Amino acid sequence: MKKIFIFASLFVLMGFFGLHAQTQITIEQSDMPSPGDRPRTSTADTLIVVDPGPTGANFNWDFSGLMPQFQQVDSFISRSDLPFTLLFSVSSKANLVQYIRTSADSLPIGGVSFSGGYQINEKNASAYNDMGQATLLNGLLPIFLEKDPVDVVYRFPLNYLDTDSGFSQAILDLQIPGLGSFYIRQDRTRKSEVDGWGSITTPFGTFDAIRVRSEIMGEDSIKFDTLINFKVPTIPRVEYKWLAKGMDIPILQINTTALGGNEVVTQVIYQDSLRGEVPTLGLESKLAPLEAQLFPNPTTDQLHIRIPELRGQTAQIRLFDLQGRMILQRQSRENVFEIDMNYLVPAYYVLEITTEDRYFIERIIKK
Repeated sequence: MKKIFIFASLFVLMGFFGLHAQTQITIEQSDMPSPGDRPRTSTADTLIVVDPGPTGANFNWDFSGLMPQFQQVDSFISRSDLPFTLLFSVSSKANLVQYIRTSADSLPIGGVSFSGGYQINEKNASAYNDMGQATLLNGLLPIFLEKDPVDVVYRFPLNYLDTDSGFSQAILDLQIPGLGSFYIRQDRTRKSEVDGWGSITTPFGTFDAIRVRSEIMGEDSIKFDTLINFKVPTIPRVEYKWLAKGMDIPILQINTTALGGNEVVTQVIYQDSLRGEVPTLGLESKLAPLEAQLFPNPTTDQLHIRIPELRGQTAQIRLFDLQGRMILQRQSRENVFEIDMNYLVPAYYVLEITTEDRYFIERIIKK
């Protein structure tokens, strides 16, 4: 009788652990976004303490206390849907494009407008690749900051304890009318590990997930005519991504940067449902582009803004930090004005300008 009891107990335990092992998911090509997908995300308030560190096997991550600051809707399209002037500049291998308000690697040149752009990706059975960013210089000249070799974001199938490392390089060499020659080379290394699996809870719900931790480091080389020629290491950053079956983009992504030997959370983004009380970015889908010129960018003190054709309208100017917090708001009916950046800490910021019918957004670097 005792042997039967022990055997039965072992059988129950084996069934218990076997049941939980089934939640250890595998991420494949079919779990990535496709043209036509429009997932909604919320950017959370990072003043709420968020610790991305704890992880492991059969782990329960609880981020239910996240508070959304603003939302946006990501738009994925096919290569053929790119503007005609960009279409022939982008590699034919690209099969997935994401609209971005401003390129993550936008060029630091004052007086040149990059009011929108496209993240170019390749999705296949073995990998999800970042191929670079494309945009139109001043709305006319096609530019493709192509990565060759590409940045391999994920390799498929993606399972717990998988590791990967890779190197990517992007080179852009062009002549800018009225400004001269410009050359930029971006070298990046990415080291990734699937360091956890289990369930994750956010304000959007609870999902079976695996977590991918990626360390990204690199160096930028910049030449501008004969006046500027320098190399600068990028700030080391880490991406934590929780991926679930069939959800296209991460359920949650936490970005950090290295500061004094510690990781500092800079951005928290998670999939979410529509929340009427939370503002939604993406006005560019409703308004025509607004031409604006910013200089110098990067800046140390004053940021000069020129709007050639304000047409007597009032421009609403708002400055955000990367966590979505609005740190400045003002109005102007002048074509040329300034913003005092002296009191701001060195960091990246986002400038948004709207009029009655037009919209502009750009990244600002405070040195």
